[in-house]
Amino acid sequence: MRDGRLENRLSEQDDQVLVDIIRNRETGWQSAFPILVHRYRDELLRLCQARLANRQDAEDAVQETVLRAYRGMNGFKGDASFRTWVHTIAQNQCMTLAVRRARHVMGDHLRILVQLELTLRQGRQPPSKTVMRRVHQTLE
Repeated sequence: MRDGRLENRLSEQDDQVLVDIIRNRETGWQSAFPILVHRYRDELLRLCQARLANRQDAEDAVQETVLRAYRGMNGFKGDASFRTWVHTIAQNQCMTLAVRRARHVMGDHLRILVQLELTLRQGRQPPSKTVMRRVHQTLE
């Protein structure tokens, strides 16, 4: 069977059939995963964009979600649908990225505040209005 016909046949299968093909390494298993993921990619991108409010971060989260789903296929028990499972992976990935970003931003804020405090303690000229505006914007 040619690849095109195989992919057409696979694309007509429901999620559970594709999951079984992948897990059992049946004929076409390498084509089944991209078909399965393609069904939910737009949903996952919308979900991640809503959680992260940044398209690039959302795309990164979806890419990592797909990778984690691929690596974890043998661990997928089927207690929930593939859709539910991959959405859960995406939500967890969004949370991980959001925490990392918050830590990074908090570190930047803390560094600015420490520099400001040191400047004031050393009796140096207080920061300009531009610098103070930047500090204020950073902390918002």
